[in-house]
Amino acid sequence: DTTERGKLTWTNDGDNCFTQGGLTLKDNKLHVGQTGLYFVYAQLTFGGSECPPNDKNFISLSVILQSTVHNEPIQLFRADKTPCELAQATSAKKGNYTRRWNKSIFQGALFKLEKGDELYVKSTENEYLKMTEGANYFGAYAL
Repeated sequence: DTTERGKLTWTNDGDNCFTQGGLTLKDNKLHVGQTGLYFVYAQLTFGGSECPPNDKNFISLSVILQSTVHNEPIQLFRADKTPCELAQATSAKKGNYTRRWNKSIFQGALFKLEKGDELYVKSTENEYLKMTEGANYFGAYAL
């Protein structure tokens, strides 16, 4: 899991990365090889050395389904967080110290997926993504 010029990019060639059971990773999307019930999950971890400016004080994680049945992408799930509350950000500036912050967003749910479906992750404020090992992941497994 890396970011390349502000774009979240998934790989399957790392120590904790693998695909099997008909799931493949291609063009930054998880491709479903057979119809069935799948638990889909994702986590992104954001952080910074100081609170983001107000116009960027919002982070989100969405998993999107590009379905073989529907023409338009479908948001399967989404979670949002505010990295720094306004009072904390203001007191950090007044006290002349930096307010380091870290926030993880994890979501997972069960879905019926069809052969040929594709899943991908969308997020906001990718410049705040933490690139430490195990901080960001995305996957699915058949039940």
